[in-house]
Amino acid sequence: GSQRLWLVDNIPLLMTYVAPRIPAVIQAPLAPIAGLTANQLEEACRLIAAASRPVIYAGGGIVSADCPELLLQLAEVLQCPVTTTIMGQGAFPPDHPLALHALGMHGSKYANTAVNEADLVLALGVRFDDRVTGKVDSFIATGKIIHIDIDRNELNKNKTVTLPICADLRAALQQFCSTAAPGNYTEWLAYVSGLREQFPYVVPAGDTLSPQYAIDLLSAMTAGEAIVSLGVGQHQMWAMQHYRARRTRSFLSSSGFGTMGYGLPAAIGAKVGCPDRQVIDIDGDGSLNMTIHELAVCHRFGIGVKVVVINNQWLGMVRQWQDMIYDKHRSGSDLSDPMAVKRVGEESVYPNFLKIAEGYAVRAERVTRREDLAAAFERMLANPDEPYLLDVIVAPEENVYPMIPAGGSYRDIIMSEADLAARTKATQGSSI
Repeated sequence: GSQRLWLVDNIPLLMTYVAPRIPAVIQAPLAPIAGLTANQLEEACRLIAAASRPVIYAGGGIVSADCPELLLQLAEVLQCPVTTTIMGQGAFPPDHPLALHALGMHGSKYANTAVNEADLVLALGVRFDDRVTGKVDSFIATGKIIHIDIDRNELNKNKTVTLPICADLRAALQQFCSTAAPGNYTEWLAYVSGLREQFPYVVPAGDTLSPQYAIDLLSAMTAGEAIVSLGVGQHQMWAMQHYRARRTRSFLSSSGFGTMGYGLPAAIGAKVGCPDRQVIDIDGDGSLNMTIHELAVCHRFGIGVKVVVINNQWLGMVRQWQDMIYDKHRSGSDLSDPMAVKRVGEESVYPNFLKIAEGYAVRAERVTRREDLAAAFERMLANPDEPYLLDVIVAPEENVYPMIPAGGSYRDIIMSEADLAARTKATQGSSI
């Protein structure tokens, strides 16, 4: 019957069948990854000694290796400026004289200039992401690069480097701190310090409630000690620029995953894990819409997460790119209510996050004026165990600057609206 037909059809398969080997062959595990070999350490120290314009470019690997104190020690031993990726926020003291803060598409002009004009870059626990490099061929085009990462697949993947080293960062930095000797970087440090003073991140002055002001004020009022989580978009970049995180594992971002809606669930997990710390979800109205139902978890389990909504009624980053690249042909980026009929001077914010929060029994308030924000933050932060939503209505069409257009280099950086207006469309970016 059917079994005979199956045998006939599968005779070729049965003739090639190989019985499994018992016991199964098990591959030997890779050797544990340790520090640098003697030859690697010698060559790295030689490159450091020969440099006159060094920069440390540090990322999430410093956080994963739990060695921010060694990064600080190495920077001070070498007297070498440090710039960090968004994944490396909190790994280096933000008010340190050697701090260059974030680099990349929306990083500081001083960090981007320094890393590209350096003659030696120590890339520690980074992956040369396209949001950092821009046009890869133009990124660190002339400087030498020592790249240390525990994942050997990241070495020479996106950027070919001078000395690729697969090593445990903690062990590697311990070796550097005890072996590497600084050069004379007086002129270089003066130049970098001048860049930092000349091109600071800008908080708009005046009476307007700007997103930069809101996040800068929150950073000051929490002394950079809160755990902050983020959604994705303009608010994420403003937080990277203006929230001065002082600890590792305290600046939670989906980063390369680009996950809208990440902020509130991440904040809930952080607050459960660190109940004695302030935990704040700095979110955009677009991102918060993805997971706002998690306010129910905050209320039902008494999880004191604070949600600060940087509410501009747009998918702001999408709108900014549509304006720059597509000549203000906006599509699907306006989040306001198209059906609203407003009286003159009437405020219309959509959706109404206050009513949504009320439905979940979470305390909430809205701020529309700059002068009212500090007091609102005080009320929000007063009880660390109370869930709270603060809807901050900011200038609706503020853009994120600095910005290196997609596919550009640090020389193409756009610093302001006036700077943007002077550019041709061809130099404002090509695609996401």
